[in-house]
Amino acid sequence: MSQKVAEVNKKIAIKAKQADKSDSPKMKKPFDEVTKPTKTADRIVETPDGKSYQLLSEEEKTKVDEAKKLELL
Repeated sequence: MSQKVAEVNKKIAIKAKQADKSDSPKMKKPFDEVTKPTKTADRIVETPDGKSYQLLSEEEKTKVDEAKKLELL
């Protein structure tokens, strides 16, 4: 009797594994791709009036960097 129960349990386990493989959609693992963090300290700039500081958006920072590169040329 216990052998039959063990065989049935093995069959159920095999079918469950097959069902997991065939039914599940192909999904990415949550951390397959890690985005690179931006350096916030580089984006903090002094305001034009010189009294305080402001945080530029990434787009604004790239524009400022490009303008600086052009000035150097």
